[in-house]
Amino acid sequence: MVIPWYTSKSLDTAGNQFGQDVRGYLNESAGNTQFSAYINFAHGDEALSSISGKSLPKLKQLRHKYDPLKRFNQWFAL
Repeated sequence: MVIPWYTSKSLDTAGNQFGQDVRGYLNESAGNTQFSAYINFAHGDEALSSISGKSLPKLKQLRHKYDPLKRFNQWFAL
């Protein structure tokens, strides 16, 4: 795992690109045909299906039941 650490906002674009490149290389070298990520390590640009996988329909069902007003809507809102 690589965690870049810097304090200059001017490096944000380069840092994000570096992270996306590394993520792509790791996914490719693992032989994965579909990208997936643990939600704790997700960057925010992933599709819900790449994080929740086969559980997505069930999670949406539970979300509708327990949070009909969609108050919990940060990061990966269902």
